[in-house]
Amino acid sequence: IAHKTNVNKDNQELHIEDHYHGKVHLLQTEKEISAFSTCLEKGINMFSSDYPICISCLDHYSQLEAVLTLSALKTKFEFDIFIDESDSMALYHEVKKSEARKDNIVDSLIRQSSIRRFICLTATPFTEIASSLHWDEIVTVKPGSNYKGLEDCLVEKVTESAMKEFNQGVIPHSIEEVIKEQATFSNTVTLISTKKGNALHYKQAKAISALLGQDCLVAVLNSSTDQKYFVQGKSRYVPTKRNGKGQLKELFDVAKKYSKLFIVGFDMLSRSVTFKRDKFQEISGLLFSASDDTTLAFMIQRLGRGCGYQDRAATIFTDKEKLVRQGLLQYPVMLDVASKYKDPEERMKALLHEVPLFFPNVFGEKNNGKKIK
Repeated sequence: IAHKTNVNKDNQELHIEDHYHGKVHLLQTEKEISAFSTCLEKGINMFSSDYPICISCLDHYSQLEAVLTLSALKTKFEFDIFIDESDSMALYHEVKKSEARKDNIVDSLIRQSSIRRFICLTATPFTEIASSLHWDEIVTVKPGSNYKGLEDCLVEKVTESAMKEFNQGVIPHSIEEVIKEQATFSNTVTLISTKKGNALHYKQAKAISALLGQDCLVAVLNSSTDQKYFVQGKSRYVPTKRNGKGQLKELFDVAKKYSKLFIVGFDMLSRSVTFKRDKFQEISGLLFSASDDTTLAFMIQRLGRGCGYQDRAATIFTDKEKLVRQGLLQYPVMLDVASKYKDPEERMKALLHEVPLFFPNVFGEKNNGKKIK
């Protein structure tokens, strides 16, 4: 189960195909899942080979309902469920203030007798702390020696006034210097993630590209269907432009001709996606901003796009230096609670009595009604 966007789902399916070397029956749409369910009910074999069957869907309620209908059938099949970015759901929360329909479907999915394993995957397991679920097993994945995490990143301050101008589509001198410096790092990616808004992303991208030479590509990554590529202040027309499926592959195919890549966006520069491919194997910098009431998970996930296996750590340029520092203090404390306690009562006891709070909005609305101070 992929999180939120077709870009994430597309990326997930590339990994699935690669893992099985193409020898897999992949169900990718709500209609395909429903057809498979109907075939099972009628005793029809939908597939001519005995390759493994894998369902790839988004965490949208309509697709989740199709998966739930399938899992409720009395068949020979057992299912392993892998839910990516599981903390975006309020699993087994008695109090649900947002997206309750989707979360309730997943709660029902967990209870189905056909579910053999239910595996939650996330780098920010904070809603899991507030959950009433008792975990059978908690596995902490340790990064390799060459991994550069947030603790390795240099944080440099951008003034609030400069960021305000930038978020109006105007590039002040201080941010112009950042952009031009980033452009000197050949075969690297710089991420621009300061504010939500498709129209703004195009203004920012065009303005950035106007500062740079012909060897630099600036790309917009959002849900818009407009042309997304800019070089030297002008649109770079791509006749086979894609949105959703294949969008990331297209972006890096276009970028092959350039020595520097800037990517401008917001939601699509958050969870589940790695912005490295082909010769672009390093994130050199991240121009970042956030609202003062942003949740810890959303901020960490956005900042985390600058992490990965590379020789040099990325530099974070932000007008929210204090908030970022607070988050970097809070993050390992919360990870410790999430990884240590399987029992929900023990988790909450630790959270209420042992955990120092540095960040103003740890849970957002997905706190299961737990008040922490």
